[in-house]
Amino acid sequence: MSKNYDFLSYFISFFVIGSIWISTVRRTDILKKTDYRHLWLNLLNLFFVTTVPFTTALLGDYGEFEFAELLFHLNIPILEIIALVQWHYLMKNTGLIRNEILESLDMHYYRKIYVSAYSSRFLKSRFSF
Repeated sequence: MSKNYDFLSYFISFFVIGSIWISTVRRTDILKKTDYRHLWLNLLNLFFVTTVPFTTALLGDYGEFEFAELLFHLNIPILEIIALVQWHYLMKNTGLIRNEILESLDMHYYRKIYVSAYSSRFLKSRFSF
């Protein structure tokens, strides 16, 4: 039975990390350059991404304990908050964004979409177990 939990933990971790990676690639695709603050935000993001396998395995091994579930469910919203902070930073520092993206981007509309998408992901992750 433990092997099944190990595989399930790996499977969940892989797809959680994969979705975060896709989101990060999409965010960095609009950049023409970066700066140290943006790099440090990415490093902070990477730190919490690397904790996903640990918290997922913890949930698989000790799912009956509330603490294991709490750690896993805190990890995902923390990653989403970091993504929102990164997006907010880019919106405040538009010099980092490629000109053709800025010209075609309705910033107000895009912010609303981004915030609502991450809010719904937060609610989904909060009530998934």
